[in-house]
Amino acid sequence: MSAPALFLFATSVSVCEDGCTYKSIKSALQNVNSGDTILVKGGVYREGEIVVEKSGISLIGINKPVIDGEYKYQMFHVLKADSVLIRGFVFKNSGRSMTRDIAAVKITECTGCRVEGNEFWDNFWAIYYEKSKGGVVRDNVVVGFAKVETTTGNAIHMWNCDSMLVENNHLQGHRDGIYLEFVTNSVFRYNYSIKNVRYGIHFMFSHDDLYEYNTFVNNGVGIAVMYSKRVTVRYNRFEHHWGGATFGFLLKDIYDSKIYGNYLYRNTYGFYLEGSVRNKIHDNILKENGIAIRLWANSTDNVITRNNIVGNTFDFVTNNFSSFNDINGNYWSAYRGYDVDKDGVGDVPFRPVKLFSVISTRVPALMVLIRSPLVQIMDLTEKVLPSLIPEAIKDERPAMRPFPLKVPPKVKPKVKINRS
Repeated sequence: MSAPALFLFATSVSVCEDGCTYKSIKSALQNVNSGDTILVKGGVYREGEIVVEKSGISLIGINKPVIDGEYKYQMFHVLKADSVLIRGFVFKNSGRSMTRDIAAVKITECTGCRVEGNEFWDNFWAIYYEKSKGGVVRDNVVVGFAKVETTTGNAIHMWNCDSMLVENNHLQGHRDGIYLEFVTNSVFRYNYSIKNVRYGIHFMFSHDDLYEYNTFVNNGVGIAVMYSKRVTVRYNRFEHHWGGATFGFLLKDIYDSKIYGNYLYRNTYGFYLEGSVRNKIHDNILKENGIAIRLWANSTDNVITRNNIVGNTFDFVTNNFSSFNDINGNYWSAYRGYDVDKDGVGDVPFRPVKLFSVISTRVPALMVLIRSPLVQIMDLTEKVLPSLIPEAIKDERPAMRPFPLKVPPKVKPKVKINRS
């Protein structure tokens, strides 16, 4: 990440209602030089849109000053100014617009700008970077109260950015917790994303990024990875994403990526792969999901191995009777084979596709029969007549015991919001 620029003879000024150098943030910005620090003391500031156009400015809130957008304005706009720091503020009540991207903090065409240790309450977009690089978004609390995705923007939004760092943020109640488009060579870690209407993280056309140690709980979808290459997603938690079209981890048109060490617990779908090629999916725990893995026929040359697949309603669902992926060496709790030579590998293959899963994916209404005696009869039938299920899709080397995989640590929420 880019280091802040060095400015000689930098000074500090203060802003407050009485007894400070300036009474408004705007007047302070007009009079300071690049590299100076503006200390904004506690109070409520209603100044419309505040534009920062000088590099190296540090805007530091003392005792949590409130920047109130009055549901009319964008609050801070850093415009073509590098190495700006915004820390210690409470931003609330930004303007709303379906035609303009109004944010609490917008950063445009900047290098090395940091947004750290702030609170964002009930804003449209909260933190918005565009055409920037080397930015840092760290230790923020971002909370919205959206019911549907059309009434809000994203908690953190980045477009056409490079070498960004997003870590240790609490993201809640927006359209997406994090939305990325054309964002490359960036790191996203230790974020807690909960109850966002659409996605915990949603990224498209964003290559060579790292996502690690994040926690996603009860979003519309945990993570949606689309049209991207060479991403690494490791040691994240995806929990309680339930619904008719809800996924813990959605991969669409993803290439040459590494996905390992993740924990997928109680989601409608664990992994959902569509049009994804040459990915390595290993050492993940998929536990008590509706469908652990949904693999479309247009996903090929993926390696799925060393995963613990435990207690799911369906372990594997596909619309293809041929195998174009390497699905071997996983632990399946549903496996009932034997291991005569005691090498830890089952002596007979495991076929993870169940007859009822084939039928119910074509006729979803049949899922009401999942616990019925009819399904038990179908399970017995497929053992006698295996031609009814995809013969080619099988794990030739099923593990007899779970792999010693660790559940990644859960990121702790920074706040608890009782409002639904």
